[in-house]
Amino acid sequence: MRIVDVHIEGFRSLKDLSLMGLQSATVVHGDNNSGKSNIVAFLDLLFCSKQETGPTVLAMTSGESNPTVPKTARKTPWSFGEITNFTDNYFLNNYGPITFEVTVELDSADIAVVTRDIDKAALPTPLEAPNMVSASGSITRSGPDIARMFVNRLMLADYDLVHPEEIDKDEFTLSEDLRSALVDGLNEMLTDSVTVIGSQRFV
Repeated sequence: MRIVDVHIEGFRSLKDLSLMGLQSATVVHGDNNSGKSNIVAFLDLLFCSKQETGPTVLAMTSGESNPTVPKTARKTPWSFGEITNFTDNYFLNNYGPITFEVTVELDSADIAVVTRDIDKAALPTPLEAPNMVSASGSITRSGPDIARMFVNRLMLADYDLVHPEEIDKDEFTLSEDLRSALVDGLNEMLTDSVTVIGSQRFV
């Protein structure tokens, strides 16, 4: 996969940033504290696995009227869930929503992963490499150090897989089962697909 375009609003020092037409090797340069590291940090954050936290139901023991109910975290894919330790990540600390749009190019190996569990004959047009995935969504504050991310628009080639509007299912080109299978395939391929490699700085 290759990240082609990315648009970020409201993350750390990135008030409104667009990077278009990125290549396989892209050099980002600028003055100190100009936001270079924040671009890398956001891409790492965007594609990392998230979590959902919920209560675990415990059987009441004798004499306990209000048993302690601990919360457990369940791992979720990159496209939705909670992000913990999310303090100091909002532009000017205004806690407004962080919005994003990203386009990723898939090669033949990526497409093989995404379509592995589907009936390829059910696609009106075959998916061939290279092809594009586009996603948009937001990260919103849900606690003192917790945020929630949600992708509300997801497209693979010309196929709408997730749409933010309430539209009739007949308006989708693909069936619900086929869309769900493609979303699962994309989640498998994209989750934790970005790795930040640290480096030492020398003066």
